[in-house]
Amino acid sequence: MDLITGKAQESFIEYHYNQLDFTKESHEEQYELFEFQTEEIHQFASIIDWLDSVGIYVQLEVCDSCISYSIKDFRSTILYDCYIGFGTRHQATQEAIKKAVEVFNAK
Repeated sequence: MDLITGKAQESFIEYHYNQLDFTKESHEEQYELFEFQTEEIHQFASIIDWLDSVGIYVQLEVCDSCISYSIKDFRSTILYDCYIGFGTRHQATQEAIKKAVEVFNAK
């Protein structure tokens, strides 16, 4: 899963590790388990939960026959808007997560 990179990956691993009760596996081993044994839809949900915890909010918007997204902070300030129409919610979510990670890494 190449959705999370840089310092975002480190932050997510710490967050994910703290959400679970693992005592034997290292953070990196636990991330590998997450990455390879978790369905993508659950990965998206976990990543969005982590983004919420760091004050970056992903918002999908359905308009007619397409889906777009925006990335906001805790004050609802728009950090990024994407008006490209994606054909599926899956595509829009994946691209929104990539952009939200970029926003996090730029901080």
